[in-house]
Amino acid sequence: MNNHSKQYGVALITALIFTALVTTFAVSIAVQQQIDIRRTGNILSSDRAYVLALGVEDWARDVLKKDITAATGTLVDHLGEDWNVSLPAIQLEGAAVAGKVTDLQGLINVNALVGPGGTPAPTHVERFKRLLNLFDFNEDLTDALIDWIDPNTAATIPFGAEDSYYLSLEPSYRTANAPMVSISELRLVQGFDQEVYETLLPFITALPIPRAIAGGPPPIIPGINVNTAPLEVLQVLVSPRLDLLDAESVRADGDSTDGFQDIADFRGNSIIASRVLPTDFTGTVVSDYFLIESDAVLADARTKLFSVVKRDSASSGNLTVLIRGQGSY
Repeated sequence: MNNHSKQYGVALITALIFTALVTTFAVSIAVQQQIDIRRTGNILSSDRAYVLALGVEDWARDVLKKDITAATGTLVDHLGEDWNVSLPAIQLEGAAVAGKVTDLQGLINVNALVGPGGTPAPTHVERFKRLLNLFDFNEDLTDALIDWIDPNTAATIPFGAEDSYYLSLEPSYRTANAPMVSISELRLVQGFDQEVYETLLPFITALPIPRAIAGGPPPIIPGINVNTAPLEVLQVLVSPRLDLLDAESVRADGDSTDGFQDIADFRGNSIIASRVLPTDFTGTVVSDYFLIESDAVLADARTKLFSVVKRDSASSGNLTVLIRGQGSY
């Protein structure tokens, strides 16, 4: 083979290698472009689903506000009102949305276990213990919950837990020593495993507790709405706690008049009157705190939005969003 043939062969191989590299590069660009297009489409779909979920939140806020502005006479919140009707899945062009409103003041506020002064609040502590007993859980779990919320670092005797316990875990973390922002924090507290958490979740919440101001009036702690409380919450409001049939009877009594019209009306129920209701019972028939859950599906994107809102029931009914996030509250 002469030199000319060798040079031709080398040039041919070089050209083939170059062509292969260019082809590989071109394919790589095309694949990356498809990935980018897909990623951009997913982001756009997620953003549009989020906007749709915000639309559901706006619907719920409007319903809650109208509940105030349309009220005639004394305002009473009960389960027969429009806000308690879940928005069924509505099909839009290429999308579906749904929504639900929950009265958070019908639930037991775990933050109330510690009073504004930073010490345990006996009425709320005993009520939470009755809730634990209702489901056959150890009432001593209350000690660890108090330690998670109270501002001091001294463990409650005998079953409390402060930093020394949580720092020994893997991974380690510190005690909040502050009111919970979300009820999901409960999973971090000693003893509140998945079973306990999921069992209690429909009956508990974490509402803000106003701080005490030196020289000022005592802060008002959000009370439990006796008209919207689940039966299990009604059962533990009094001592000894009610059985399920008695709780159903109390609820039926309230429902017969579109809810108890005031706490005196609730106290006057024959079953409630036969039990011990704490003298400092912070009950109410008007609610200010609500949870709005929005669900929007668009193409392959799905957004589950939750919003905790505070309604100004004393005047215009304007709502303030305290917490908004994706997933579960």
